[in-house]
Amino acid sequence: MRGTTWSYVFPIFLFVIVVAKISVFDFCAIQPFGIQGDADQYHAYALGLDDVAYTIWPPFLRFLHSMGWYSREGVAGVLLGLNMLVIPALAALSVVRRGMARKTRLQAGWAVAVLVSLYPTLYFYTLDVYRDEVLMFIFVTGLVCTRRLLDAGVAPRIRGVWLLSCLACASVLYLLRPYLGAAFVVALPCAFLFDFGRARLWLWGALYLAALNVAFALGLLDQIAVHYRAIFSVLEGHTTLGIVFDSPWTFLLDFMRSWFCQLFGLYFPSGFAWLAFFLESMPFIAALWWLLCNRRYADRYVGFLVAFFFAYATVWILGNDNLGAAVRLRMFNYVVVLVACGVVWERRKTHTSMLGSSALARVS
Repeated sequence: MRGTTWSYVFPIFLFVIVVAKISVFDFCAIQPFGIQGDADQYHAYALGLDDVAYTIWPPFLRFLHSMGWYSREGVAGVLLGLNMLVIPALAALSVVRRGMARKTRLQAGWAVAVLVSLYPTLYFYTLDVYRDEVLMFIFVTGLVCTRRLLDAGVAPRIRGVWLLSCLACASVLYLLRPYLGAAFVVALPCAFLFDFGRARLWLWGALYLAALNVAFALGLLDQIAVHYRAIFSVLEGHTTLGIVFDSPWTFLLDFMRSWFCQLFGLYFPSGFAWLAFFLESMPFIAALWWLLCNRRYADRYVGFLVAFFFAYATVWILGNDNLGAAVRLRMFNYVVVLVACGVVWERRKTHTSMLGSSALARVS
């Protein structure tokens, strides 16, 4: 299919998704999916009925209430707008770079925007006053700033502005979810230290697992892998995995089992787990496999995305033992893989076009 045709297909497809989301939102509103979990506590805090706040999101909702600007349905509507328009647009911008051909920019940008718009779990958290949509908005904004920071040919002064913007986004992420913001900051220097396209992944993987095992044996991971994870042992629910990190001799086996069950969704306690696997995990696994097969086209920005992927996933996989929470936490891992695939696809297409032009010139 020609590129010009794709430029019409993607917007139409995205428009259909937006209409479908509005219809579902109007039908469901808060009633079926709200009034549960975090959203209940956030709403109570906003109204002054609760004084427990672990992040800046509940105080922000209370501030809106004090100004007369808060309603549960109104905030959910704003989150829906972020989900439908702003987040997909920013995800598309996080793929494009300076000097990219217009047709390639349209194809890569629209494709990523549509795929992010199709993400079921991300849409679910627009149906109430959850913080996840705001987290994703700040996160993809940070990705756009990082993309501009790592673009070739950017003046040092402008690069400094983009670096400050990246750190500002990371700071807000830290206030909303500390380990998410910390992973973003840790990944920034890795863009210059880790070459995903040429790295010996087996060696990096072995060092990664060995370092984790040593850290666990020394007790450096106890706070998150033992004490925080133990919270899930007292929770009722059939989506708790029951994996316990209690020995350095079995730590790696338990960690890999937790990784596959939570990140890849290979744990099926209910029909919802099967649905999430087919709608989210299978496309993610396919995208990850394609990225690995084409990693020679990766640039520094993809190196940053991969470093973030592991830094963030390591923390929540160690600390979380519940599939329902995993579906929520892994959204950022899934999105960075989609963005990385868009970047690699564009670079591969550009490289192939340049080779074709060179071959044609030699023949001429």
